[in-house]
Amino acid sequence: MPILWREPRFCKRVQFNSFKDIVSSNPHVANLVLNLDCHKYRREIILYLQKLVQYFPNLQSATFPCYVPLSQLSSAAGSLPHLTKLTDVQYVDINPTDDGVAFLSTIFHNCQKLRSLSLKMYGVSSVAIPIAFPTSESLTSIELLGDEFNDSFLRAFLQRLPNLTHFELCANDIPRNLISILSAHCSKVNKLKFEFTGIYSDITVHRMIKQMVQKFGGKLKKLGIFFSSEARVTIPDDLLIKMWRSFPLLEHFGFSHIQFNNSLLSSFAKFPKPHLQSLELNYISRQNSFTLDAWEHFLSKCGANLTSLSISFSVLPEDLGTVIGKYCTKLQEVSLSFTNVTDSTVLPISQGCRSLRKFDLNTTNITSSSIEHLCKHCTHLEVIVLDRQDNTLCPLELAPFIDFFESRGGQVKQFCVAGWAMSHELLKAIAKNGTHLREFRFTNGEHLSDSSLKEVMDSCVKLRRLQIIGNPDDLGISKELLKMNDQSYCCN
Repeated sequence: MPILWREPRFCKRVQFNSFKDIVSSNPHVANLVLNLDCHKYRREIILYLQKLVQYFPNLQSATFPCYVPLSQLSSAAGSLPHLTKLTDVQYVDINPTDDGVAFLSTIFHNCQKLRSLSLKMYGVSSVAIPIAFPTSESLTSIELLGDEFNDSFLRAFLQRLPNLTHFELCANDIPRNLISILSAHCSKVNKLKFEFTGIYSDITVHRMIKQMVQKFGGKLKKLGIFFSSEARVTIPDDLLIKMWRSFPLLEHFGFSHIQFNNSLLSSFAKFPKPHLQSLELNYISRQNSFTLDAWEHFLSKCGANLTSLSISFSVLPEDLGTVIGKYCTKLQEVSLSFTNVTDSTVLPISQGCRSLRKFDLNTTNITSSSIEHLCKHCTHLEVIVLDRQDNTLCPLELAPFIDFFESRGGQVKQFCVAGWAMSHELLKAIAKNGTHLREFRFTNGEHLSDSSLKEVMDSCVKLRRLQIIGNPDDLGISKELLKMNDQSYCCN
């Protein structure tokens, strides 16, 4: 049974079944629900949660998964515009028809407190926004997901959002006059994030960046530009440097599928970002194109106030951790997933970044030595992701986590160690001390038994996702218990 009715969360199906029976029959309880997050649940639970929306008159925040169309559920779609207290709605599906625009118009008209909205709008390039479409004075953040957004649609839509400060767009195509339209109608925007999944000419991308520098130079606090691997975009270093130099107030910066090099990092270092808190760089090098000195130069100028650092799917200096641990001491989250980093990177980070809450080393070259460093130095870890492809299972490799869970297990929320050898003793330590564990992933092995897994399932009452990776020998935990586990949890 969910304890906090205002924001119900479900771990096992029995909790969800109790919840749906009570709220559909007891309006006094339903009135207490303020936030509804349908994300990560099983599809059948998501569908039922969306149907329950009509019972929550005081709902303020609702999150629906991107892959489940809300518009298919007439009861949920019909109820949404009448929830006048809504302030935050994520991933509402809008049909590419006049009816879809009318539905969105009703939301704008009725939800006067709405501040943040995410919309899935596929196939709307031919849809016109009517003159009578209302203006939303309250909306400050919007995210659009779709295939194509033409200039006329964006112009008609964005001019109804005069107080917008945060704009995100995920689309196949880059609208030709996107930046000009944003600048003309949403002059308060200071946070931009773009995800482009199509293939573009370099000229189109260069034009967009030049317009961004011209229209939003000196204003942006957040900038993220993420291309797909198919894009194969090339941006000259001088244009990237000009872009970096033009936004001195940046707090969050992200880029993907653009090749970085030593010269570019050194040039970035000439324009420090004292407010930079989050840095996300994906697919920035396919070969060993960096020296440690270049990273040291960059992070010494821009890393002092970083709290989140993510560099993934890239080839990096194996000793990168020495400069991260030296210059980025305020880090709370570090992700170096799908890179070539080794133990020599983990030790200095674990020693220098004593406030780490999250460490993601998924598919790297670390060994059990890194585990010893993490358990010894990272005393505040809540999220630990160490999954690896190598299934050479030695039960002693994870042994340091037994003492870690005995002393600090109550703070761990996510523990992912697929590819390492899970032991009976570690499972017992997790069952005893993992009181706040929400996600757990490990590989089944011959050293495990049904009894130890049952202890985890019975004791870790906040666990929402329990993923057990099979092994080819079918040893360890029985198939019957694995099947029961898969059916028990709401998020598996």
